[in-house]
Amino acid sequence: KELWSFIPSSQLPKLQYFRDANSLSNYPSVDASLAFSEVPDPNTAGAYLTVLLGTMGVGGNSLVALDVTDPTATTPAKPKLLWERSGVDMASCANVGLGTPPCTVTMGSGSKVAIGQVTNLAGQTEYRAYVTTALKDKVPCQDQQGVPLGNGSLCGGIQLYSFDLYSGTQKWRFQRVYTSGVNDVPGSLSLADVDQNGAMDYVVLGDVEGNMWLLPAVPDYDKT
Repeated sequence: KELWSFIPSSQLPKLQYFRDANSLSNYPSVDASLAFSEVPDPNTAGAYLTVLLGTMGVGGNSLVALDVTDPTATTPAKPKLLWERSGVDMASCANVGLGTPPCTVTMGSGSKVAIGQVTNLAGQTEYRAYVTTALKDKVPCQDQQGVPLGNGSLCGGIQLYSFDLYSGTQKWRFQRVYTSGVNDVPGSLSLADVDQNGAMDYVVLGDVEGNMWLLPAVPDYDKT
């Protein structure tokens, strides 16, 4: 029995192409991984929310978070959309510090997602959403040290975005440009709690060139 359905706003303009066999780039699709987690309700002490996180895969470059705590409720209607975002280059935003639009969208096709608890630099507990993506557009190729090759060739790469789970505010972005033309993200990503205190310390992911990346969950930064 189907309880509910949801179409992300990024897919609505593409529905007109759903039955068009000749349309590939505009085809509506939500075919990437999902993640869910029970997290404290920021508005009600002692209560919890079940948050579902999903991205579009080949369907596009957005990430969506839904409150699915009570999927059969009618008042208020469930599921409840918490936010939908596309990752940006924070340095391009009108207000760099706040990430205020307009900003340049850099997020490519979303691949894998994860939810984790972290401790920020002030010692406060936060909950984060993570998504790995390809590049939105290919860029000049770089070597393993991130230095442009200078040969005029264009390459894809891998990105990782971190968002606040409740608000959708972008926290940081990591980007790695490949040395070849491929633009894809292999496998999954994992969160590691090294000291076993309940807060994630690192994000672990791999790229198509055989590299494994161990990225600190905090502090917040943009690494390109």
